Amino acid sequence: GWGGRRVGAGRKPRDKATARLHGTRDRRSVVRFPGAQAPPEPPPEHAAPVEPPPGMLPKARKVWNDLAPHALAAGTLTVGTASAFALLCKAVVLEQRLSRGSDAGGPNHRGMMQRVEVGMTRFGLAPIGKPIAEKPKEVDPFEEFEATGSSGS
Repeated sequence: GWGGRRVGAGRKPRDKATARLHGTRDRRSVVRFPGAQAPPEPPPEHAAPVEPPPGMLPKARKVWNDLAPHALAAGTLTVGTASAFALLCKAVVLEQRLSRGSDAGGPNHRGMMQRVEVGMTRFGLAPIGKPIAEKPKEVDPFEEFEATGSSGS
């Protein structure tokens, strides 16, 4: 039966048609933040290059030079985010060092891999699994009337 310890206790089961009509209380499938899945805004056409902060180590500067063009193209590297991007570059260098040492695969290495992955995602450098769709062109509903001109007078 259904219900609790007593025979016949609890809510009676619905028939299949009513159950499908009302659905379930499964809240895992609800999108709580619908705007969070929106693609990022396209970057400005001519994004000014951002210089790395002074005093960066050569290995971190090389990572900066490798990743900065991609972050500029994604529109995520700006003057305001340069220090966070520098931290990402330092984390990449540390992860590379840990992957070559005896700690490879250990807890420190896994933690650094996670930090690098989060940083890459923040700056739009991690693959998201599908191409970002381009925005459709806005269509002016009155365009055909404006093109013909006024021939009434």
